[in-house]
Order: sequence, then C-alpha cells, then structure tokens
Amino acid sequence: MLSQEQAKELLFNETPVIFNGSEYTKITALIYRKHKKGVYASAEMLDKNMNCVVIAPIEWIEKSDKPKIQTPRTEELSDLIQVAKEKAGEFFDEIGTEKAKSAQEKLIVLIQKLLEIDSKLRVETNSAEAVRGLK
Repeated sequence: MLSQEQAKELLFNETPVIFNGSEYTKITALIYRKHKKGVYASAEMLDKNMNCVVIAPIEWIEKSDKPKIQTPRTEELSDLIQVAKEKAGEFFDEIGTEKAKSAQEKLIVLIQKLLEIDSKLRVETNSAEAVRGLK
C-alpha cells in the first residue's frame, strides 16, 4: 500500500512496482480524481512488454524489490544518430577525392559514433529482455 508521497517518489525514480501479483516496469503517471467523498489517487503503470499501461488506485500498489530498468532516452539516441549521419557525410565527401588519410580519420570517428549507438541499443535490448524475463 503506497502513500501519495511514496507514489510520487516511485514515479520520479522510475522504480518497478507490483499490482495484483504482477510486476510493472514503472509508474508512468499519477492521476487524481475528484469524487463526492474527496480526491482519489491512481497510478498508471507500464507493463513488462513496455507497450501498454494499467491504472489502479495507489493503495493497491507495492514497490518492487527489483532495481530500476535502465534504458537510453530516445532523445539521447536520436542525437547520437544525427551526429553519426553527419560524420558519415563527412567521410563520404572525402572518399572520391585523393584524401585517403583524411577519409580514414573521418571513418574512425564515424565508427566510434556507431559504437556509441550500438552500446546504447545494447543497454535498451538487455533491459527490455530482462523485464520480459527472457534473460
């Protein structure tokens, strides 16, 4: 059973939670509804497949003992992809010229950026598999 303060903390920390015997990745929103008898708080929780949500009163939710699932932010990944595209363009601009050394240097920078993207995607894939119980 969670208090409103505990629910807020779990929301901001993206901590896994348990509802009705099932584990959820995190609370994605807190919802306050006004009724005749007062205001009631519910939580929207992201399921293990990371593609649907369930809403339940916060009193019916418990904190999970499992650690937070780390996934890269889409924004961060998009930024890395944009930089890699720019570096690829710089590399391809050098290829048709007689600047082999410069092209090779640009290729090395491009490969480094692609490895950063690979690393972020690997974290996301491993986290998603862990949540789904595939690992």
